[in-house]
Amino acid sequence: DGEAGALLVSARDLGFEDYIQRPSRWSSRVWHWRRGAVACVSAVALCTAAASAVALYAVRRPTERHSSAAIISARSMEGPRSVLGAEDCRRRRIQQIQLGDVQVPKGDPCSLPEFDPQPRMASTTTTTTTPAPTTRRSGSGVSLFCFCVTNDWGYEIELVRALHHAKASIFRCDAWSAYSLQAMPLNGKHGPYTTAIPGAPATWRKSPGQYVTLNTNVFLRAWRAVREGGTFRQHDWVVKSDVDAVFLPDRLRRELGGPAWAWTTRWDAQVYVKNCGTYKSMQGPLEVMTRRAADTLTARLDECTAAIPFDSIGEDQFFDKCLHQLGVQSVNAFGMLKDAYCDGSQPCECLGSGNETVTIHPCKSTEGYFTCLKQIAPSVEWVMPSGFSAGRDKR
Repeated sequence: DGEAGALLVSARDLGFEDYIQRPSRWSSRVWHWRRGAVACVSAVALCTAAASAVALYAVRRPTERHSSAAIISARSMEGPRSVLGAEDCRRRRIQQIQLGDVQVPKGDPCSLPEFDPQPRMASTTTTTTTPAPTTRRSGSGVSLFCFCVTNDWGYEIELVRALHHAKASIFRCDAWSAYSLQAMPLNGKHGPYTTAIPGAPATWRKSPGQYVTLNTNVFLRAWRAVREGGTFRQHDWVVKSDVDAVFLPDRLRRELGGPAWAWTTRWDAQVYVKNCGTYKSMQGPLEVMTRRAADTLTARLDECTAAIPFDSIGEDQFFDKCLHQLGVQSVNAFGMLKDAYCDGSQPCECLGSGNETVTIHPCKSTEGYFTCLKQIAPSVEWVMPSGFSAGRDKR
């Protein structure tokens, strides 16, 4: 029948021709021998696979052990963050430092080494998650990226050209940018040029006792240009200075490079400076923030424009509110700014200013500006360029 024929063919294939004539006696033995042959082949294959697996495990085991350790280490670091979050811990430690609590209580969820106020090792490199690293000026403390926004006409562009020639104000920072509605040459008819931020100019609105400048739309374009340029990411602090503000970068660099501010660069903190004691605010003549705060601000401007009515307030009010809304930590430093619109001092009143004063505002003429520079920083040889007339000192 079919089954007997299959057994005969299997026996013949296995080389047992002499048993073909006697299927009734040998068919069962052939079946058992066939099963034995298949089992032997399977056993050899299993042994080979087992040997390969052992060899592969021996080779990969050190790498896997290292990866496991890294995973365990990462998970141990992620544990406290999952409770409060890295930003919450960072802000909490900043507030504790300001209150004098430099020791982290045992068991505190923010007790990770990265939040330790004491440096673990001497290093001049700050590790960050931003595309470009923080850079330092060797031997000169922290580095500054500074910018201003100027009109294309009137005393402002004239004053900016004079400051560029004298390497004063923002042009004394480690890196700078000047913005205007259209590109304007800073050296006569030749470059360098300001960076154009085309669009609607600022407007003015009369309110009781004064005119209010509605310029937030212009400065929104300027801050977006700052982000697009990307140079600010290579420096520790970002500074926006008004054109008519007598700004001394050397003093600011010395102040921010001191021990009272060391934690900001050590922790790569998000911090901006409130410089007006009267209103507990950040006034427009001098807007100072860390690189990381500027990165957050420029990346999330749309959140602020959606929540804050920016077309009815000045740019300094808008950005003060915006930074607060974004959760950026503010630090009071009311001695940095002497501003007629904050403390009631006279415009361009430079004599008697303290050594901690970084900016005096306003000085709305080239002559008045350089006179002020010579009064508050007499040791520096300021060169007022020829060919620049002194404009009327407006209040």
